[in-house]
Amino acid sequence: MCGFSDSDDCVPLNGCGHPIAYLFFCSFTLFGTYVMLNVTVAVILDSFSVSNEDEEPLFDPELLSEFQSKWAKVDPKAKGFIPVVKLYAVIALLEPPLVKFEAVGDKNAFLHFMSTLHLPMYEGDTVYFTDTLLAMTREMVKDDIDDELEGIGNIKLLSVDHPGHHRLHYQAHEYFAVRRIQRSVATWLQVKRQMEKRSMDEYKNKIKKPTTRPKRHRGSLVVTTG
Repeated sequence: MCGFSDSDDCVPLNGCGHPIAYLFFCSFTLFGTYVMLNVTVAVILDSFSVSNEDEEPLFDPELLSEFQSKWAKVDPKAKGFIPVVKLYAVIALLEPPLVKFEAVGDKNAFLHFMSTLHLPMYEGDTVYFTDTLLAMTREMVKDDIDDELEGIGNIKLLSVDHPGHHRLHYQAHEYFAVRRIQRSVATWLQVKRQMEKRSMDEYKNKIKKPTTRPKRHRGSLVVTTG
């Protein structure tokens, strides 16, 4: 084509082209395509990052690290299982939003919080690390999700046995409820025994009061003095 290259049949219009034009057009095409591609990718990535910033994550990964470190204080050998009675210590170490603030200060609030977790138990009256974390996470996000996702609050953990730990048929909150009933009954029985002992002592003291009523003993007059 005349004007682009200097060929034998070229009819110059304003002068024939120079061979360096090949290099110019090829370079322009490559750099132009590269720049446009990068601009397009940059716009897409920027839009994606902005959309992610607008949506706050339901679960902060730092909470997992916090839970692991606090659990390790109660489970130093990293067995993954702890006695259920140590759950109160774990909850006392943790901070909101994984646990509710009032769950530690009051026994009724603690029992209510445990009943919302539906935490399964295993042989030896133990609870599992993963079950505890998932249950607390579920309760944490339940209050923050939209109405259409309300069903997440009814999600329960799967019945899965772990090697060497058979799952029991009752849950942690039921264990604590039974323990509380047992303590209440034991306290009532102790109070009842104390009241019965006090009544018996009062009765014994009453019948041992001194009297001056004369008694006859084998034909002799005996005056009782005590």
